[in-house]
Amino acid sequence: MDGYRALVFTPVRPGGRVLVQTRGGSLVQDRFPDLTAAAEQPLPHGLVLDGELVVRDAEAGRLSFEALQRRAAARSRGAAGLADRWPAYFVAFDLLQLDGPRAPDASQSMYTVIPSFSAAVFPACPPSACS
Repeated sequence: MDGYRALVFTPVRPGGRVLVQTRGGSLVQDRFPDLTAAAEQPLPHGLVLDGELVVRDAEAGRLSFEALQRRAAARSRGAAGLADRWPAYFVAFDLLQLDGPRAPDASQSMYTVIPSFSAAVFPACPPSACS
């Protein structure tokens, strides 16, 4: 997959912010307002997901690493316009934390904690575009 490895942190308490952190430790949620908005409502509080941040080029009908780099380089003011052109998606593949600073029970998978994550992608990504 052509993307950036990232972690998504949901707020521990209501009213907090969703954070998106790259493998290098940079916080980039301001560059991906569409992704953070999609993660705010359906996800439980105190969740940490490990996955891949990808961007879809709607015109080309496929994922685009070049568009992802342009989104990652944008600052807050230009991020919303780029989000309309190149929507971001987070493909989650591991649940690292649930409900605060403790490791999740080994019996809890991402799919039991987040039933709507049957595709483990948010916001919903067309299967042909995120594969």
